[in-house]
Amino acid sequence: MQASMNHQRYSTKFIRLALLGFALLSLVTLGLGVRAFIRPKLQSYAYPFQTTTAEITQRKLEQDIAFYQSRVNLSPDDGLELASLAGAYLKKARSSGWANWYLLANQAAQRSLSNLPVFNSAALLVLAEIAGAQHNFEEAIRLAHEVLAYQHGSESANAILITSYLAQGNLSQANDLAHELAKQVPSSGSLSLQALLETAQGQDEAAKTHFQAAIALEDIGDAYGSAWLRTQFGKLESRHGNYKDAQALFEEALRILPDFPLAALSYAELELKSGHYDLAQKRYKKVLAHTENSSTIFDHAALQGLAQTQLLQSKDANPSWQSAEAILRKDVFSNAYGHKRELARLLLSRGSAQDNTEALKLLEEELSNRKDEQSLELYAWALYRNGQMDKANEAIDQALDTGFRDASLFYRAGIIQAALGNAESAQSYFEQAQTLNPRFDAKVWQTLELRKQTMP
Repeated sequence: MQASMNHQRYSTKFIRLALLGFALLSLVTLGLGVRAFIRPKLQSYAYPFQTTTAEITQRKLEQDIAFYQSRVNLSPDDGLELASLAGAYLKKARSSGWANWYLLANQAAQRSLSNLPVFNSAALLVLAEIAGAQHNFEEAIRLAHEVLAYQHGSESANAILITSYLAQGNLSQANDLAHELAKQVPSSGSLSLQALLETAQGQDEAAKTHFQAAIALEDIGDAYGSAWLRTQFGKLESRHGNYKDAQALFEEALRILPDFPLAALSYAELELKSGHYDLAQKRYKKVLAHTENSSTIFDHAALQGLAQTQLLQSKDANPSWQSAEAILRKDVFSNAYGHKRELARLLLSRGSAQDNTEALKLLEEELSNRKDEQSLELYAWALYRNGQMDKANEAIDQALDTGFRDASLFYRAGIIQAALGNAESAQSYFEQAQTLNPRFDAKVWQTLELRKQTMP
């Protein structure tokens, strides 16, 4: 009897311990599950390699430049050595934005082709990328086709074609090439380009999927590509009002490639959108602070951003605009980087009658070169500013027809509809803007876009 009672007691104790253990295990499992659930998805944006890897990559680039410079000094007529040096210069130019590196890359590539005019794809690709940076898309396309004529399936040449067609507004050609490239070469670069094309056509969810897939296939040796990818992904998240995700992506891009100008400018714009004007100003100034040894091809954008920030802070924006204008007029006059559209944007931002007239003329010329969504939207705004409402409506419809989705585009379409007396249609566009980006600040947009300021 006693043994039976002891056995029952021990059984009951065992059951209690088992239940307690199961409960603890459940709590631990639940805790892990909750932690996994609440853990920010931002970790999926993290660079999969050590942070020092990016620094090592940059040091290696400097070493490569020095190495190829010494090789060229020993063999100045060697076309292949010059092509390698041009490629190293170009990598430095892309990561820093400094204009002098683009110039050095161009000079080395031209010398390389002079010494080795046939089967020199490396030099041709450098020149094609520089042509793209200068917005000379026809030349970039010509050079890329020259490479493909004897190097079928070149990922680099196809990438140049895709970005050039996209800039020209040839979405169908760009889209077909991007899908084919991603199918044949499913790399981080090809998937990034596919995501970029999907973004341009409003296929934002598909673009997010491909951006994430591109991160999963990253190459340890391509710090520039990893930073560029996260910058584009961040811009997409920003357009949807996902500012926390966008911030994380921009910060990661800058961790991979410190002072990367595209990421720095995008981050500054995000701060401006968020109403953090002091932070935006600091970021724009930081971009400009890295131009002591050479101006960058992004200085004008930083100066324009600084002017916008100063305007929102009720400060004098004229000095920043004047500095940006001087840079852009020099570029347009020399045709260095084809900045007609950028100059037109500045003139429209200032908004005097004379500026509006010149901006419209610049954009009419630019549409023969670039007919993407940005050019069409800006052209519509120039027409609006010059009182040509029917033409403005046609232009904004063309921009919307691309499929690209952005709150400012919808809001601009609404303003044009309102000017035409179509109140219901205008309201529909305003609602679409707010739905796409619940954090879209119409008052800030109106301050920057609708004001009428006459410059002295």
